[in-house]
Amino acid sequence: MSPNGLIFVDTVSGRHITLEGVTPATPVADFANVTIHDNAAADPSGILSGWLFVNGSLSINANFKMHGLIYTQNDLSYRGAGAGGISGVAISRNIRDTSVTSIDSDLLGTANVAYHCQNAKTGGGTIPHRWTVKSGTYREICDSCT
Repeated sequence: MSPNGLIFVDTVSGRHITLEGVTPATPVADFANVTIHDNAAADPSGILSGWLFVNGSLSINANFKMHGLIYTQNDLSYRGAGAGGISGVAISRNIRDTSVTSIDSDLLGTANVAYHCQNAKTGGGTIPHRWTVKSGTYREICDSCT
């Protein structure tokens, strides 16, 4: 996983995902598909702090700790294990609702999502009120580029 801060995972093509019933439909193969496993945080504390935006679906199958905000355009599946949890907010748009968003735990763990306004607003203290894109960390693909 990446360091703390803003993480945006775009579609393969870089194009927007069309709503259900809109023609032409964005192929599901174009959606971002992110999976988080144990020990995903790059921070030595073991906690990912920031905002995670996924232009597609996100699956968390882990003892994962996060302070901040998660937003997925499609499905969010969270199956926690151990003492992990999200302190902030988790949002799933379900733009193409082929399956429901689910938050579940196994017998040994929990899948906690605890609303925490300050963590959601500031990404656990990593997103300042004024922010800019760090040079060299962003690339935009236009629709007419070859």
